[in-house]
Amino acid sequence: TMEDGFPPWEVAKKMGREMGNKRRKTSTTAGRYHIRARAYNIFNKENFEAFAAKCQSRSAVKVSKLASAGWKALTDAEKQPYIEKAVAARKQEQNQQSHTTEGNI
Repeated sequence: TMEDGFPPWEVAKKMGREMGNKRRKTSTTAGRYHIRARAYNIFNKENFEAFAAKCQSRSAVKVSKLASAGWKALTDAEKQPYIEKAVAARKQEQNQQSHTTEGNI
C-alpha cells in the first residue's frame, strides 16, 4: 500500500533514514562472524572438487550440504589454517582499500 502517497520502497527508505544507525549493531562478534564465514568460503573453494567427487554430483545444493557437514566436523585446530587465511585476506583487502582512498584525496 502507499502511505502518504509514496510507493512502498520510498516509505522504507524514509523509515531507514529516520531510524539512522539505531538498527545497526556494531560489535566484535560481527567481525568474528565475517572472518569465520570467509574461512568457510576458503575451505569450500579448496575442497569443492573433492566433495563433488564424493557425492558423485555437480549439484551445487548437494555439494554445499556435504561441504557444510565437512566444515562442521572439523575441530577448531583443523579450522585454524582457514581462519588464518581469512584474516590475511581481510588485512590485504583493507590495505588495498586504504591505498585506493589515499589516491582519491
